[in-house]
Amino acid sequence: MKYIINNTVIFVENEGLYFVHSTEVEIKLSSLSSRILCLLIKNKGQPVSRDVIYAFVWEDCGLVPSNTSLNNHLSFLRKAFRDCGIEEFIVTVPKVGISIHSDITIELIFDEEQPIKANEKTSKRKNIPYFFILLSVISLSLLSLSYKIYNQEPFSRLNDVGIIHGCHTYSSKKSSPNDVANLTIAANQYITEKNITCLDTHIFIIDLQDDGLSNQSNLRNSRAFYALCEIDNGTVYSCDNYYYLKGMK
Repeated sequence: MKYIINNTVIFVENEGLYFVHSTEVEIKLSSLSSRILCLLIKNKGQPVSRDVIYAFVWEDCGLVPSNTSLNNHLSFLRKAFRDCGIEEFIVTVPKVGISIHSDITIELIFDEEQPIKANEKTSKRKNIPYFFILLSVISLSLLSLSYKIYNQEPFSRLNDVGIIHGCHTYSSKKSSPNDVANLTIAANQYITEKNITCLDTHIFIIDLQDDGLSNQSNLRNSRAFYALCEIDNGTVYSCDNYYYLKGMK
């Protein structure tokens, strides 16, 4: 199924989010996030209870649901649509369920149809805040320098640091025993400070500037790159990325 959302974004089931008239996926969605979004779209106008979501998204596929996992996927979907210029997309109705915001317009489209005209697309795209564009440029620059794996490539090419607070932790660089020790300290500090909880579908990635790797006293003053990523079928499909310069985010 394909849906056009607010005349600016196209959701293709089991693929992801596209901008109108684009042929490249803007944001890749996992199978679970895609199923959640499909369920909410099909029930637009009425909240869907968590029990119904658990049954449709997890249990019908032979998976075990959890409240934490659902919250993580909802958070990812909200962020994905914010990055596409749609601020209020998914709302929580207390003690009732999850719903798509009433102001959102959604239409089912077919391959042979052209849902909107090119000039309409242009005018809508102008409404996307400029800081989202700047953020995307910065993120892409950092990723191209540090993690070429983010284009749905296997994360197996990363170097294992260990399990830290339940998080399977990796680095993009081959590390000496001393490097691994400093990476472990830095990851432990960050995971503890941010109160990060990792699921089986998460990996945590850390890279430090050379001075932070070689000297533990420089950990707080070196450049650091952290990423909490979700994996699906052995590939990384979404990450929350953080870049620190001299201890400042």
